[in-house]
Amino acid sequence: MSTRDEERLIFLLHALIRTLLVERPVDEAYLGICKSVLPGLVLGEFGAPRSHPAVCDRASLRYLTDICDYIYALDDKEWSYASCYSASIAVQLVALARGVPARIAIGVKRQDAKMVGHAWVELGDAPQASVINPGRVCIDDFKVVKRLDAETALQSWMRKTCDSGRCL
Repeated sequence: MSTRDEERLIFLLHALIRTLLVERPVDEAYLGICKSVLPGLVLGEFGAPRSHPAVCDRASLRYLTDICDYIYALDDKEWSYASCYSASIAVQLVALARGVPARIAIGVKRQDAKMVGHAWVELGDAPQASVINPGRVCIDDFKVVKRLDAETALQSWMRKTCDSGRCL
């Protein structure tokens, strides 16, 4: 990241995401974030022109990786608590604001007789997607059990809302 102002904004964004994740299950918090942020990025004036590249450009990948690393550096200093989920959501939102397609992958693996979960961000189209991996955990052994895509989450919520008769 290039400026102190950007660092402050990332700190605030991440702190708000953490607050929502502490109060609610991940899926519910994620939907709330999408409902609040995505319309302004997609329909409003706050998002960059949307591109759908097969591969994320190097400048965007470096910038988004720096954001993730910064969030974890704050955790190391004990100024903030970072989780792979909160860091991934923050990175995904910044990517979407820059016009970079991004989705969150959630994977699980067995480790020492227990299940362990991890989340990371995929940028661009699979199978060539670039990965931003909070904490730089080896993800090779994780089996992806879910992907969180902001537009899909909103569309699914709208369908459920309309199917229940709550649409105009």
